[in-house]
Amino acid sequence: MSDDPLIPVWQRLANEPAVFYADRPEPAFAAARDCLLGLGFIRAAAPARFTVCRACGGGHVRSVVWVEDAASGTRRPFVPCPECGLSAIDADHLRVWAIDIPQILAGVRAATGGRGPVQEVVRGRLWSLGRIPLLGHYHTAYFARNVHGRDRPAVLTALAPHPRAVLFHPTEHSVRLWEARTPNLSIAMDTVVSLESNQLRVDVSEIEGRLVEAGWTAPKAQKPRRRGQRAANIERLVDEMKKWLRDARDHACATRDLGGVPQLLPRPTQKQLAERTGLDDATVSRCLNDNKAVLLQLLWRTADDLESVLAWDGSVAGDCA
Repeated sequence: MSDDPLIPVWQRLANEPAVFYADRPEPAFAAARDCLLGLGFIRAAAPARFTVCRACGGGHVRSVVWVEDAASGTRRPFVPCPECGLSAIDADHLRVWAIDIPQILAGVRAATGGRGPVQEVVRGRLWSLGRIPLLGHYHTAYFARNVHGRDRPAVLTALAPHPRAVLFHPTEHSVRLWEARTPNLSIAMDTVVSLESNQLRVDVSEIEGRLVEAGWTAPKAQKPRRRGQRAANIERLVDEMKKWLRDARDHACATRDLGGVPQLLPRPTQKQLAERTGLDDATVSRCLNDNKAVLLQLLWRTADDLESVLAWDGSVAGDCA
C-alpha cells in the first residue's frame, strides 16, 4: 500500500460516512492522522454514539451512556452490555474525525492553479471545484463521491449542462462504479493527487493525457503527452518485478531443498522498488494504481504469495520442481 497520507482519505470518501472512528482501527489513517489534522483535511467531530463492549468481546453494539461522577463532576462513558452490565469504556475509543471535503478540494484546485470557489452542489455527494487550467484552457471540474440510489438523479441533473467538465472521483474503483453514466471524463483522485512533504501535488500531465486520449481537445504542439512516459515507467517496473520473482522463486526452492520448507522472500516495498528502478516513490505508487497496469499489478500480487511464487512460470534459471 502507498505511504501517501491521502490514500486512506480517498478510500473513506468512496464510502459512507466520511469519517474515521478510533475504535475501528485503520493503520494507514493512524499513521497519517496528525499530518491530516495539521493541514486541516480532517477535524475532530462529536464522539461516537454507539460502540461495542470491550470487556466481554461479545460484539454487542449498544448506545453509549454518559454518567456523571458526583464527586468530580466529570462525565464518563459506559456501555449497557447484556453480558457485562454497565461497562466502563475509554473516552478515547469514541473519538471521531470528519473529513473536511471542501478544504481538500480547495487544496486540489489551488495545486492546479485553478480559479473559482469550491461549492457543494448536491448535499454530501457533488462539489464544484471551479475551473482548472488544462492544455491551455480552463475546464470546469467537479468531485463526486458515493453516488447511489436516491442521490443519483440530482447528481445527474446537476452534471447534465456540463458534459465537458472533468469529473473527479475518490478512487479508481469509484470510477468503475460510475460506469460512464455521464459523458464527463472521470478521473480518480488517488491516481492524480498526492501529498508530498505536506504539499498537495496534482499530476496535471496525466489529466491532460486523458483529455487528449478522450479526443476532447488537441494537445499544444510544445507540450508532449505524458501517457507514453507512464507506460514506459510501468514497463520498467514490470521488468524489475520479473527479476525479483526469479530471485524469489530461486530462494523459495533453495530453502525448500535445504530445510524442507520453502521460504518467501519479502516483497520489496514501493520505496525499495523505486530505488531499484531509479523512479521516485510517487511515480511507483501511480503506476501500481494505474488501471492499465494489469500485468504489473498481477506481478505485485504474485510476489506476496508463496504458492504463487513457486508456481510462477516465468523465465527462471534451473528447475526445482
